[in-house]
Amino acid sequence: MSSSRRVASASAVAVAVLARSSKLVTRNAATPPSATPKVIPTKFEVPTMKAIVLSSIVGDSRCTMTHASRRARNLHTPCMRIESDLTGIFIVDKELGMSSMRVVEIARRRAGRAKAGHAGTLDPLATGVLVVAFGRATKSIDRLMATEKKYETEVDLSAFTATDDREGERREVEVARPPTRDDVTNALRLFHGDIQQRPPSFSAIHVQGKRAYQLARDDQPQELPARTVRVHEIALLEYEWPIARIAMRTGKGFYVRSLARDLGVALGTGGHCASLRRTAVGPFTEQLARRLGDVPELIDASCVMTLEAALQLMESSGA
Repeated sequence: MSSSRRVASASAVAVAVLARSSKLVTRNAATPPSATPKVIPTKFEVPTMKAIVLSSIVGDSRCTMTHASRRARNLHTPCMRIESDLTGIFIVDKELGMSSMRVVEIARRRAGRAKAGHAGTLDPLATGVLVVAFGRATKSIDRLMATEKKYETEVDLSAFTATDDREGERREVEVARPPTRDDVTNALRLFHGDIQQRPPSFSAIHVQGKRAYQLARDDQPQELPARTVRVHEIALLEYEWPIARIAMRTGKGFYVRSLARDLGVALGTGGHCASLRRTAVGPFTEQLARRLGDVPELIDASCVMTLEAALQLMESSGA
């Protein structure tokens, strides 16, 4: 095929695309190869048709699109979905009331739709360190989730709740004599080392193809089987009946809400998590975390820790 015919053929293809995307019509559908196609814009002008024609002729791999052609969503060209190639670790100080997935959605949008995930869920009623991974760093999420976590919690010993936190319906417990500080300290020793812990009915654990919390909300709460979890350290920081403030360093799969419930059982009182803050995930501490409100609208490489630096930090800390 001659050069002029290739040019004319590419031009005809480009015109057909523009006609379909911007509702343009041609005066002569059977335009001969040697003629220049004429287009009558019915709604708005298309000033960059020449660029599209030339791009088609030379086989340019770059996306060259007009304002009109961007509206042609039915074309599904590679230009329609552009994702950032940002890679790294972004440490968020999650605020009260926000779900972990909501944090990831906001961070991903600000990062140019980069691939993203988080390393360990925090309940909406919890605050603190949430590690968000972008790009290639998402492949390290399992390793991040396996690291130790540090928490501080306030346990209300006056009542149990359906959700093991302050959000659920309260079930008051009559206590003849409130436990002393020594009573609470001694009870906490039962929760050191490898222990058997039953997850809350309102949890994200899969049961019969559904999340446990979904079944609980449908009035089908599940008695989840206990499993082995590890508590490396646990200490009573403050105590004034009925609130006990506790700090702990735990392994993977530990539920602070379950600790609050089980502590109440051990003391013969009630027990639910009144507040919770995660202060560290492995070597990523709250001092390194930033609130989303303090983060620029555009998250770029200057806002994240490189994957290499994050892995080196984990190795140096033994995580």
